[in-house]
Amino acid sequence: MVSVKKDFDNPPLGLLTENCKKRIALSLKEKNKHSFSCYNDSKKTVLKRLKEIYHNKCGYCETKINAGFELQIEHYRPKKEVKEDSTHKGYYWLGYEWSNLLLACPKCNQQGAKGNHFPIEGERVYIHNNFLTNGILVSKKCYPLELLEQEKPLLLNPEVDRVEKYLFFLPTGEVRGFENRGKRTIEICNLERDSLIIARKKIVDDILRRIRGDIDSFIQKKISDETFTYSLEKIFSDILLGMGMEREYSRVYYFIFAKFNIFILKKLGEKQRELVGKRFDKFKKEKIEIQ
Repeated sequence: MVSVKKDFDNPPLGLLTENCKKRIALSLKEKNKHSFSCYNDSKKTVLKRLKEIYHNKCGYCETKINAGFELQIEHYRPKKEVKEDSTHKGYYWLGYEWSNLLLACPKCNQQGAKGNHFPIEGERVYIHNNFLTNGILVSKKCYPLELLEQEKPLLLNPEVDRVEKYLFFLPTGEVRGFENRGKRTIEICNLERDSLIIARKKIVDDILRRIRGDIDSFIQKKISDETFTYSLEKIFSDILLGMGMEREYSRVYYFIFAKFNIFILKKLGEKQRELVGKRFDKFKKEKIEIQ
């Protein structure tokens, strides 16, 4: 999970059509009985914009689109029911609200993960006149979310929270949470599922494999010192590129670079650590100076 920037004041055109306004009004009458299954003309534009904002990655696990795998419009606050509160009818009034729509993969959104879960620490919010004007929902009353954030949600929101301070990754591909919000987000979205751990660990393993290959070639004198340094710098640069928002599991690359000693050097022998460590320190120093 990484933080993203969304302009709440600039929703997709599909959410501004007369048809969508009628559906919003209908949802206020029907409440959690309302059918959100068809966004009609709004769904296409919403999905397109969310894919741009999230760089075609799941907002929770950072998995990208691939064949037979489609990202979905996800309601941060559930629109029909709340698993943790059987008396709550869901946040049906936010069903078409731009500030409540995220992008998620099926495994985070539905398959035994987030679904209709939305645990909070504060008092749960119900629709009331604070969100309405003459019985009509006013989007701008739904954000910048001061009233809703009084619920103190335990699920991190990549559009609102600085999520990076709550989650950290391990060389094993596992993820851990700081504070209750980080821990509960991992639990709610099932961010420790096997497929994610394997994918994240593969990134670390592939970098280690490349570095070890270069070390072996250098020790066996198959490549010169200059070529060895150049090859390692290419790997270091690839780690930096992996930190880009458009890259899958970008936070894993961030931790590899920021915690290079733990993720990489500790996996090498003493002589290998010396060969790689001094070159990485020089590379990192140069990059910091450039910035």
